[in-house]
Amino acid sequence: ALARYFTEVLVLDKDRLHTIGVPSLVLVGEHDQLLAASRAMHQVISGSRFVLLRDCWHGSCVWRPDAFLRATMEFLDGVEAGRPVSGEYVL
Repeated sequence: ALARYFTEVLVLDKDRLHTIGVPSLVLVGEHDQLLAASRAMHQVISGSRFVLLRDCWHGSCVWRPDAFLRATMEFLDGVEAGRPVSGEYVL
């Protein structure tokens, strides 16, 4: 039910999501129930970075803390350095 809520209500509210104008990281586990919603968010938020963490579920920071930290720090390092941070990655 929660996954459906995020997909139908939050993600599909493209009128609000497309207004995000700051660097955005969408990080999700490959088995997370919110994977489809996360992909949709990435597609709507201009310039966002999408990171799929293999072999984990919701709470990817618990399932694969090293990969979560790597993805987060690489994103933040890029933002701080003024580099483009958009794209799609799999870890």
